[in-house]
Amino acid sequence: MKNIIVTLTRHWPADIEQAFNEIFTARLNPEDKLLNPDEIIERCEDAMVLCPTVADVIDRYLIDRLPASIRLIANYGAGVERIDVAAANARGILVSNTPGVVVDDTADLTFGLIISASRRFSEGESLLRQGLWDKFSLNFMLGSSVHGKTLAIVGMGDIGTAVARRARGFNMHIIYHNRHRNQAVEDELGAVYCERLETLLRQADIVSLHCPLTPETHHLINTNTLRLMKGNAILI
Repeated sequence: MKNIIVTLTRHWPADIEQAFNEIFTARLNPEDKLLNPDEIIERCEDAMVLCPTVADVIDRYLIDRLPASIRLIANYGAGVERIDVAAANARGILVSNTPGVVVDDTADLTFGLIISASRRFSEGESLLRQGLWDKFSLNFMLGSSVHGKTLAIVGMGDIGTAVARRARGFNMHIIYHNRHRNQAVEDELGAVYCERLETLLRQADIVSLHCPLTPETHHLINTNTLRLMKGNAILI
């Protein structure tokens, strides 16, 4: 398979790049430079596979100018929001992604952000590093508890569900807004469905977004929806 040329747009982990080189002829980006569309097109000459990342915009302009040798766009990411799939289909180019691979990692990071924002970890660390903490005070950097709070999840897919499972360990009340009710999550975790986003936002102590970027979800959180949230609510 060494005759197959694979173009990677960014610098990937060393062991993965080594595997690419062992199996294929890999065109790498060791400088990890963000390539512009024309640079990507140039690097795809005679290549069969283009491997972009979530940082790359693979739009119609780029796809229409890819060489005829490109048969697959294999995205390094769970979604394909930044790839014009219709343009790729029109040229007979397959598009693939890696769904499920980062579900638990993303959920862990999400819950880390929930705890950090609630307990003011980042602010406290910054003050400590600046030498601005010099005495004990009951009210200093008090923050708020996570235990027992109402967590609102927008988008109860795999990642949203994984976040909800972690929230149960903190005895949080889970409400969610989704295109469709998720009966399995309701049965397993006691999550409560909110048909209207506005209803969910008014109740939430913490709002966590896990919906894909689509024309319908673009600017889902805006001036009007922010006004519906509690004054001390947290948005993840």
